[in-house]
Amino acid sequence: MKKCRFLLLILLLLAVFAPVSCKSAPPPEPAVVDPDKLPPEQDVLDELEAAMARAAAAREAALEVQGNEYFPDEWKKAETDHEAGKKTKRDTRGEAKQAIALFTSAAETYEEIAENSGPLFAKDQEEARRALEAAMARAARSRKDAMDNKGAEYFPDEWQAAEDTLQSGEDAKKDTLSEMRAAAVLYVAAADEYDEIANNSRPLFAKEREEAERVRQEAMAREKDDAQKALNDAMARAEKARQSAMDVNGQTYFPSEWRSAESKNTSGKSARKNTADEIRAATALFVAAANEYDDITKKSGPRFSKDKDDAQKALNAAIARADRSRKAASDAKGQTNFPNDWKNAEARNQTARNAKRSTLAEIKAAAPLYNAAADAYDAIAGKSNDTAAVAARTRADRERQSAIDVKANIAMKDDFNKADALHQQAVKDFNAKLFPAAADKYGQAAAQFTAVTKATETKRNQADTTIKRAASMSDESIALAVKAGQVMEENHE
Repeated sequence: MKKCRFLLLILLLLAVFAPVSCKSAPPPEPAVVDPDKLPPEQDVLDELEAAMARAAAAREAALEVQGNEYFPDEWKKAETDHEAGKKTKRDTRGEAKQAIALFTSAAETYEEIAENSGPLFAKDQEEARRALEAAMARAARSRKDAMDNKGAEYFPDEWQAAEDTLQSGEDAKKDTLSEMRAAAVLYVAAADEYDEIANNSRPLFAKEREEAERVRQEAMAREKDDAQKALNDAMARAEKARQSAMDVNGQTYFPSEWRSAESKNTSGKSARKNTADEIRAATALFVAAANEYDDITKKSGPRFSKDKDDAQKALNAAIARADRSRKAASDAKGQTNFPNDWKNAEARNQTARNAKRSTLAEIKAAAPLYNAAADAYDAIAGKSNDTAAVAARTRADRERQSAIDVKANIAMKDDFNKADALHQQAVKDFNAKLFPAAADKYGQAAAQFTAVTKATETKRNQADTTIKRAASMSDESIALAVKAGQVMEENHE
């Protein structure tokens, strides 16, 4: 560049000073200089630099949209111009101009290629992006399919190869169209490898699953059988525990706890029992019910024992009473005097004897039956004793009046009073409806009144005989009679 500028300066100086030195001689014809052969001016060189930069920038822009692939002929022409521009010498202005023309032509072609390639490249890039995404998604699906069919276990080497291919796709650049296309190819290749693994694994896995299902079904059947056995045991235990609680009258002593246990027991009976889980759930209800029944039994035991003992004593008392009442009715000739009533009482007694006496309720129910029989016997005895007591009272009252009539209450006052005391006791017993006691006392009183009457009559007869005998006697006899009268008076006192 400096050399060209130096030559240009020399030529200018020659042009200036040549006329001065030749004034005396005619001037020579000026030499004709071709500008294109002169060194290029600075503005030409600047223009060349700009053309070169433009061509390089246009080329780069065309490459970014892959114009070389879309328009190969135009690209070839632009490349030719661009290379020629780079190879052209630049020593003269003409050479520089030629280089500028070549770079400008290349730049214009590059720019046209870039402009025309832009839409095509954008479309292809979008398609490549979608293809890449589709390939990646397919690779993921294929990998999952192979994994779901246990391909990694059945074909470990092939699996590792597919994994390596997939990793290559993951590691590959994906910035340019070609990079995206190359990466998509890797993902598709990985998907193909995974698909092959999946296809080969699928029958093996299906067989394995079939075997596993068979084993599972057998295990479920065993599990259900075990659960059913446990359920049967729980149901039997709950029923036994319930009966035990009832045997000690737990439903009466602890009604709230009993309702809770009954609720669980009923829920267990109505629960679904198709699967092992349902059976286990029902079993839990029966176990809970059994536990509550057992607790009721434990708490009811002492109370039940006492109540049963009391009930047994009450039953024994009722049996004893029925036996006594039956004997009393029999002694009172009840079966003879009141045959229908006796038959009814006997029927009641037999019903009581036939009644069950195992449970507390049965024992309690049997006691009233015996008491009913005793009441029937007592009624018979009452009727008999009432009649006997009335008869005894009538006799006693008659004998008492006879004693009074002969003045036994005067003649034999002490003996009469003893008999009368018994009579009064008999009256009290009779009024209290203690007829057997009243009849007995009336009988004793009647006998004593009879004895007092007879004794009084005997003494009176003796006194009358003595008086009669004295009437025919002497004064001594009269005296004896008087004495006899005095004796009578003493007895009166």
